[in-house]
Formats: sequence, structure tokens, C-alpha cells
Amino acid sequence: MIGSGDNQPRISQNLTARLVDNVILPGLAALPTHQGLVLSGAASQEEFLDRAAKHFDNVTAAEARRGFALVLAATFERHLRRWLFLAGTPSAGSMKFADLLEAGLARLTDARRTPEMKATLDELVLVGNVLRHGNGRSVTALRAAAPDLWHDIPEEDHHWLERTYTYAELMRVEMGHIRRYSNAILLFWGLADRLPGAALDERY
Repeated sequence: MIGSGDNQPRISQNLTARLVDNVILPGLAALPTHQGLVLSGAASQEEFLDRAAKHFDNVTAAEARRGFALVLAATFERHLRRWLFLAGTPSAGSMKFADLLEAGLARLTDARRTPEMKATLDELVLVGNVLRHGNGRSVTALRAAAPDLWHDIPEEDHHWLERTYTYAELMRVEMGHIRRYSNAILLFWGLADRLPGAALDERY
């Protein structure tokens, strides 16, 4: 769905909200997860298989959260490029994301609400880069900006893990991240919306 530059923010906000409400949150809620799972020391083959099944439940849910974070990142970037192009920025299609986001922020109606939102959107795009490409500059930047994404790795292990592909694989996207990323995207489009009745409240 493509609108004019004026109504594109509202279209993008509503499309994102529908994606989160109808696909992402129900999809994640339908996946079973298990807390305090112990993988070793099973007393029987039946207990081992039960633990293994629960472990794969957790891994499946973790992959889904990572996948949906990537969907949010890619969708936001694509909508942002389209909006800026329609609003009179011909180079939007070729701009790096950092420049693209700065150009978008400059057009918002209330700059007081942008610093935390910008930090969250920067984080989301780095998460998307890590999920697509693995270790590299985005991992280094993300480790500094959002260390909670590696909350279950002992501090002494970070140094050597950063030199391996495994480090990117150990990034943990949790439900709290999905909700925070979604809220930041919706707020961005709400602040970009110049039509009456713009939605600015946190939804998730």
C-alpha cells in the first residue's frame, strides 16, 4: 500500500500495528517456552526425551523472536525510505540507514520525544544487521549500546567470544525487546503524522 507523503506515516503506523497485533504477538504467544530447564542428568530415556523436546521448544521460540525482530527492522527501514522519497528526498533509496534515520527525525513534529526512540531504532537496525550478517561492526556497536542482549553470558567470556561467529549466534532477543522496538516504530510514525488525531501513546 503506497500513499502520498502526507498520509504515509499513518499508513505505516497502522500496517506495523496490524503486523504486531495479528502476526507477531499471537505467533510468539502460541509457542511454548519452559523456565529453569536442566539438560543433563536425566534419570531415564523418557526424561531425557522430554527435556530435549522442551529445549527445542525454547530454541524455536528464540528463533521466532529473532526472526520477528528482523521483520520489524526491515519493514521500518523500507517504509522510512518510501516516506522520505514521497516527501521529496530523491536520494532516500540509496542513503545509509544512519543518514536515513537522521533525515526522518528532522521531519518529526516533536523533537523532545526523539532521543530514546532514536536509540531504540538504532538498536533495532543493528540487531537486524547482526541477524543477517553475524559478527562484525554491528556486533561491536550493539554490544556497547545494548549489552542486555547478551545477558546470560559471563563477563569473562565476552572477549574471546567476540572473535567467533558464535558470539552473534548467542544474542538473545526477548519479548521485552520486541515490545520496545514496536513501540518505538509506532511512536516515530505518530510523530511524523501531520493529520488530525495522530496516535502517540505506547501500545505494547
